[in-house]
Amino acid sequence: QLNAMASMCCLIRPRQEGEGEKRKRMRTRKKNPFKLPYLSIAVICCLALSVIFYCTDYMISKRAQIQNDLEKTELLMGDWETQIGLMKEVSLRISISNEYQPSQFRKNKYNEHVLLQDLEQYQFYSTLTKECFLYYGGNTIFHASGYTMDLNTYLKTLSVKERGRMWEKLEDIRDAAAAGDTFHTLSISGNIYVLIPFSVSESTGRSRAVLCFVVNRNELEERFQM
Repeated sequence: QLNAMASMCCLIRPRQEGEGEKRKRMRTRKKNPFKLPYLSIAVICCLALSVIFYCTDYMISKRAQIQNDLEKTELLMGDWETQIGLMKEVSLRISISNEYQPSQFRKNKYNEHVLLQDLEQYQFYSTLTKECFLYYGGNTIFHASGYTMDLNTYLKTLSVKERGRMWEKLEDIRDAAAAGDTFHTLSISGNIYVLIPFSVSESTGRSRAVLCFVVNRNELEERFQM
Protein backbone atom coordinates (compact mmCIF):
# COMPACT_ATOMS: atom_id res chain seq x y z
CA GLN A 1 0.00 0.00 0.00
CA LEU A 2 2.83 2.36 0.79
CA ASN A 3 4.33 1.68 -2.61
CA ALA A 4 0.98 2.38 -4.28
CA MET A 5 0.63 5.70 -2.46
CA ALA A 6 4.18 6.67 -3.41
CA SER A 7 3.41 5.93 -7.03
CA MET A 8 0.26 8.08 -6.91
CA CYS A 9 2.22 10.96 -5.38
CA CYS A 10 4.74 10.76 -8.18
CA LEU A 11 1.94 10.96 -10.71
CA ILE A 12 0.14 13.86 -9.04
CA ARG A 13 3.18 16.02 -8.19
CA PRO A 14 4.23 17.04 -11.73
CA ARG A 15 0.68 18.19 -12.38
CA GLN A 16 0.77 20.41 -9.31
CA GLU A 17 4.13 21.90 -10.39
CA GLY A 18 2.75 22.67 -13.86
CA GLU A 19 -0.23 24.53 -12.45
CA GLY A 20 2.10 26.40 -10.12
CA GLU A 21 4.24 27.59 -12.97
CA LYS A 22 1.15 28.74 -14.82
CA ARG A 23 -0.05 30.71 -11.80
CA LYS A 24 3.46 32.13 -11.45
CA ARG A 25 3.39 33.37 -15.03
CA MET A 26 -0.02 34.92 -14.46
CA ARG A 27 1.29 36.68 -11.37
CA THR A 28 4.27 37.90 -13.39
CA ARG A 29 1.95 39.41 -15.97
CA LYS A 30 -0.08 41.12 -13.30
CA LYS A 31 3.12 42.55 -11.86
CA ASN A 32 3.78 44.54 -15.21
CA PRO A 33 0.70 46.74 -15.66
CA PHE A 34 2.80 49.46 -17.47
CA LYS A 35 4.05 47.24 -20.28
CA LEU A 36 1.28 48.29 -22.70
CA PRO A 37 1.55 52.05 -21.95
CA TYR A 38 5.31 51.86 -22.50
CA LEU A 39 4.73 50.26 -25.89
CA SER A 40 2.20 52.96 -26.83
CA ILE A 41 4.63 55.71 -25.87
CA ALA A 42 7.35 54.10 -27.98
CA VAL A 43 5.04 53.96 -31.01
CA ILE A 44 4.00 57.60 -30.54
CA CYS A 45 7.64 58.67 -30.27
CA CYS A 46 8.49 56.84 -33.49
CA LEU A 47 5.59 58.51 -35.29
CA ALA A 48 6.59 61.93 -33.95
CA LEU A 49 10.17 61.46 -35.10
CA SER A 50 8.94 60.39 -38.56
CA VAL A 51 6.84 63.54 -38.83
CA ILE A 52 9.75 65.72 -37.71
CA PHE A 53 12.12 64.12 -40.21
CA TYR A 54 9.55 64.50 -43.00
CA CYS A 55 8.89 68.18 -42.21
CA THR A 56 12.60 68.91 -41.98
CA ASP A 57 13.27 67.24 -45.32
CA TYR A 58 10.34 69.09 -46.91
CA MET A 59 11.54 72.46 -45.62
CA ILE A 60 15.07 71.82 -46.91
CA SER A 61 13.71 70.77 -50.31
CA LYS A 62 11.37 73.80 -50.47
CA ARG A 63 14.17 76.18 -49.52
CA ALA A 64 16.38 74.72 -52.24
CA GLN A 65 13.57 75.09 -54.79
CA ILE A 66 12.98 78.74 -53.84
CA GLN A 67 16.69 79.47 -54.12
CA ASN A 68 16.80 77.78 -57.51
CA ASP A 69 13.79 79.79 -58.73
CA LEU A 70 15.39 83.03 -57.54
CA GLU A 71 18.60 82.23 -59.41
CA LYS A 72 16.62 81.43 -62.58
CA THR A 73 14.67 84.68 -62.26
CA GLU A 74 17.89 86.66 -61.93
CA LEU A 75 19.31 84.96 -65.03
CA LEU A 76 16.14 85.59 -67.03
CA MET A 77 15.96 89.24 -65.98
CA GLY A 78 19.62 89.63 -66.87
CA ASP A 79 18.98 88.11 -70.31
CA TRP A 80 15.98 90.39 -70.91
CA GLU A 81 17.97 93.47 -69.89
CA THR A 82 20.82 92.39 -72.18
CA GLN A 83 18.48 92.05 -75.17
CA ILE A 84 16.83 95.40 -74.46
CA GLY A 85 20.30 96.89 -74.21
CA LEU A 86 21.11 95.59 -77.70
CA MET A 87 17.93 97.15 -79.07
CA LYS A 88 18.81 100.48 -77.47
CA GLU A 89 22.27 100.22 -78.96
CA VAL A 90 20.71 99.97 -82.43
CA SER A 91 18.57 103.04 -81.81
CA LEU A 92 21.68 104.95 -80.70
CA ARG A 93 23.59 103.94 -83.83
CA ILE A 94 20.68 104.96 -86.03
CA SER A 95 20.21 108.29 -84.28
CA ILE A 96 23.80 109.36 -85.03
CA SER A 97 23.95 107.91 -88.57
CA ASN A 98 23.54 110.43 -91.36
CA GLU A 99 21.61 108.06 -93.67
CA TYR A 100 18.79 107.74 -91.13
CA GLN A 101 18.11 111.45 -90.92
CA PRO A 102 14.94 112.54 -92.75
CA SER A 103 16.79 115.65 -93.93
CA GLN A 104 19.00 113.27 -95.94
CA PHE A 105 16.96 110.27 -97.12
CA ARG A 106 14.05 112.44 -98.26
CA LYS A 107 16.27 114.24 -100.76
CA ASN A 108 16.16 111.35 -103.24
CA LYS A 109 15.33 107.65 -103.64
CA TYR A 110 18.96 106.60 -103.63
CA ASN A 111 19.45 107.84 -100.07
CA GLU A 112 16.28 105.99 -99.07
CA HIS A 113 17.67 102.81 -100.66
CA VAL A 114 20.91 103.21 -98.67
CA LEU A 115 18.87 103.50 -95.46
CA LEU A 116 16.91 100.32 -96.20
CA GLN A 117 20.02 98.33 -97.07
CA ASP A 118 21.72 99.37 -93.84
CA LEU A 119 18.61 98.65 -91.78
CA GLU A 120 18.60 94.98 -92.86
CA GLN A 121 21.59 94.20 -90.63
CA TYR A 122 19.57 95.05 -87.52
CA GLN A 123 16.57 92.79 -88.14
CA PHE A 124 18.00 89.94 -86.03
CA TYR A 125 20.48 91.99 -84.02
CA SER A 126 18.81 90.72 -80.85
CA THR A 127 18.14 87.00 -80.53
CA LEU A 128 14.61 87.85 -79.38
CA THR A 129 13.50 89.75 -82.47
CA LYS A 130 12.00 88.41 -85.68
CA GLU A 131 11.75 91.77 -87.46
CA CYS A 132 12.03 95.52 -86.98
CA PHE A 133 10.96 98.73 -88.66
CA LEU A 134 11.33 102.51 -88.44
CA TYR A 135 8.47 104.96 -88.10
CA TYR A 136 9.01 108.66 -88.83
CA GLY A 137 5.34 109.63 -88.80
CA GLY A 138 2.68 109.61 -91.48
CA ASN A 139 1.55 106.37 -93.13
CA THR A 140 4.89 104.85 -94.14
CA ILE A 141 7.31 102.57 -92.30
CA PHE A 142 10.84 101.53 -93.27
CA HIS A 143 11.00 97.77 -92.81
CA ALA A 144 14.21 95.80 -92.19
CA SER A 145 13.23 93.40 -94.98
CA GLY A 146 14.47 96.16 -97.32
CA TYR A 147 11.19 97.82 -98.29
CA THR A 148 8.99 100.74 -97.38
CA MET A 149 5.32 99.95 -96.87
CA ASP A 150 2.08 101.46 -95.76
CA LEU A 151 1.56 101.03 -92.03
CA ASN A 152 -2.05 99.95 -92.49
CA THR A 153 -0.92 97.27 -94.95
CA TYR A 154 1.68 96.06 -92.47
CA LEU A 155 -0.94 95.89 -89.71
CA LYS A 156 -3.66 94.32 -91.88
CA THR A 157 -3.65 91.05 -89.87
CA LEU A 158 -4.70 92.98 -86.77
CA SER A 159 -8.21 93.98 -85.83
CA VAL A 160 -9.36 97.57 -86.28
CA LYS A 161 -9.06 98.13 -82.53
CA GLU A 162 -5.53 96.71 -82.43
CA ARG A 163 -4.44 98.84 -85.40
CA GLY A 164 -5.83 101.86 -83.59
CA ARG A 165 -3.81 101.00 -80.49
CA MET A 166 -0.61 100.73 -82.54
CA TRP A 167 -1.18 104.02 -84.34
CA GLU A 168 -1.98 105.78 -81.08
CA LYS A 169 1.09 104.36 -79.33
CA LEU A 170 3.47 105.31 -82.13
CA GLU A 171 2.17 108.86 -82.31
CA ASP A 172 2.14 109.30 -78.53
CA ILE A 173 5.78 108.22 -78.37
CA ARG A 174 6.80 110.61 -81.15
CA ASP A 175 4.94 113.48 -79.55
CA ALA A 176 5.73 112.98 -75.88
CA ALA A 177 8.55 110.53 -75.20
CA ALA A 178 12.05 111.79 -74.68
CA ALA A 179 14.72 110.11 -76.72
CA GLY A 180 17.39 108.22 -74.84
CA ASP A 181 17.04 105.22 -72.56
CA THR A 182 13.25 105.26 -72.69
CA PHE A 183 11.50 102.30 -74.27
CA HIS A 184 7.91 101.10 -74.40
CA THR A 185 6.29 97.72 -74.92
CA LEU A 186 2.95 96.94 -76.54
CA SER A 187 1.46 93.44 -76.56
CA ILE A 188 -0.84 92.83 -79.52
CA SER A 189 -2.05 89.63 -81.17
CA GLY A 190 0.73 87.22 -80.20
CA ASN A 191 3.54 89.77 -80.56
CA ILE A 192 5.31 92.13 -78.20
CA TYR A 193 6.41 95.38 -79.84
CA VAL A 194 9.42 97.04 -78.23
CA LEU A 195 9.23 100.73 -79.19
CA ILE A 196 12.30 102.94 -78.77
CA PRO A 197 12.15 106.67 -79.60
CA PHE A 198 15.18 108.54 -80.89
CA SER A 199 15.91 112.05 -82.08
CA VAL A 200 16.39 112.84 -85.81
CA SER A 201 17.10 115.86 -87.96
CA GLU A 202 14.35 117.19 -90.21
CA SER A 203 14.73 119.99 -92.73
CA THR A 204 12.60 122.09 -90.38
CA GLY A 205 14.46 121.14 -87.19
CA ARG A 206 14.63 118.25 -84.74
CA SER A 207 11.88 115.65 -84.34
CA ARG A 208 11.45 112.11 -83.05
CA ALA A 209 11.22 108.78 -84.81
CA VAL A 210 10.46 105.32 -83.39
CA LEU A 211 12.44 102.12 -83.83
CA CYS A 212 10.19 99.10 -83.37
CA PHE A 213 11.39 95.54 -82.70
CA VAL A 214 8.87 92.71 -82.98
CA VAL A 215 9.16 89.81 -80.51
CA ASN A 216 7.04 86.67 -80.74
CA ARG A 217 5.31 86.29 -77.40
CA ASN A 218 5.19 82.46 -77.44
CA GLU A 219 8.90 82.22 -78.23
CA LEU A 220 9.64 84.71 -75.46
CA GLU A 221 7.63 82.66 -72.92
CA GLU A 222 9.41 79.46 -73.99
CA ARG A 223 12.79 81.12 -73.67
CA PHE A 224 12.01 82.50 -70.23
CA GLN A 225 10.06 79.49 -68.98
CA MET A 226 11.03 78.55 -65.43
